[in-house]
Amino acid sequence: AFTDNKSVVQAVHSTGLVDDKRLRIDIGAIREFLKRGEIHAVKWCPGEMQMPDCMTKKGAAGYKLLELIQMGRLEYM
Repeated sequence: AFTDNKSVVQAVHSTGLVDDKRLRIDIGAIREFLKRGEIHAVKWCPGEMQMPDCMTKKGAAGYKLLELIQMGRLEYM
C-alpha cells in the first residue's frame, strides 16, 4: 500500500494512539490488514510520483501512470 502522507506510515508502525478518532479507526484497519497478510507493507510515495495526478491536475505528466499500466508494477520503490 502506498500513501503520500508520511504521518500515516509512522502511525501504522507506531504503538502510540493517533489523536484523530476517525483516523484511529483507519490506522487500526491498516494494522489488521498487515497482521493478516492482506497487505505486505505501507510505504510513503513522494508527491511527484502520485499516479492519479495526471487525471486530476492540469498539466501533470501521465508517463508514470502509463508505465505502471504497461509494466504492472512501480519501478521507483
